[in-house]
Amino acid sequence: MQSQRLPTEKVVDNSYINFARHSSMQSIESPPIDIWEEEIRNGFAPVDPITGIPLHIAPSEKPSWVRHRNDFDDNHHIFHWNSHALLQGQGGRVVRHSRLLRGPRWAHQSYHEAFSNGISYLPDTDEEKFFIGIMACADIVPQYAVDVSRRTPSIVRLGEKALQTMLSSRVFPEQDINKVNGKDNYFARRGYFFMQQAMDMGFAKVDTELLEQFLEERDQETKRHFGMMVISAYLDKATAPIIPAFKLSRNSGLLPEHHPTTPEKVIKSITHKRQEDYFATISKRAKERLAA
Repeated sequence: MQSQRLPTEKVVDNSYINFARHSSMQSIESPPIDIWEEEIRNGFAPVDPITGIPLHIAPSEKPSWVRHRNDFDDNHHIFHWNSHALLQGQGGRVVRHSRLLRGPRWAHQSYHEAFSNGISYLPDTDEEKFFIGIMACADIVPQYAVDVSRRTPSIVRLGEKALQTMLSSRVFPEQDINKVNGKDNYFARRGYFFMQQAMDMGFAKVDTELLEQFLEERDQETKRHFGMMVISAYLDKATAPIIPAFKLSRNSGLLPEHHPTTPEKVIKSITHKRQEDYFATISKRAKERLAA
């Protein structure tokens, strides 16, 4: 018997997603409304082209048809389905658990009924999962959302009140340990993935003089200082492609106040207590690079 393809494995044109593919970012003020509306008609949940984050469920008044049993709040994983092939593995699980949206159950259910084919775009490489995971963990909220309170979903621009409500309490990464198997610590998983991926992407661009200083230093406190500089350097290099999108979101008021203001700081906020655990790996890679 042939295996059944998941709904989100259908091919759609998502070439408009450009969060880390072009040097010049499109304006938030000129969203691809026509494309989003076509995706909605075809049963695909639309995605913000600047951040790669699926458009959220817009806050709205409770419709008259909502039954009492669905009149409560729950958490919606904005990256779905759970069993999709692109949401498996280390990077896939990081994306899956990088963003929860707190809201009414009836809206959550209506959303999934409307978008039975899943999301129009999911990242398919570890590099893109790294970028989108950072954006989601930063709690950036797309300026546009989907209103599911009517029979046919529609695109709406979030007003100031709705946006501030979502920024203040409605979006957050999943951080609890898996309640089913007790083993999958989401917070630790994303920290490990971000650090390893950043090292793979950025270490080759770190200044060799800094690597030499780290390897040759004997005073432990000074060596620690150089080690943290090495980490900052490769995090900065690895996250460079999404800095324009991050800045655009921050300057447009789509990043919560008092949150990390750069992609590098997002990673450091997750791994700040464990960064010295990577010193042995840094030493090994530095020696290999300097010997090449």
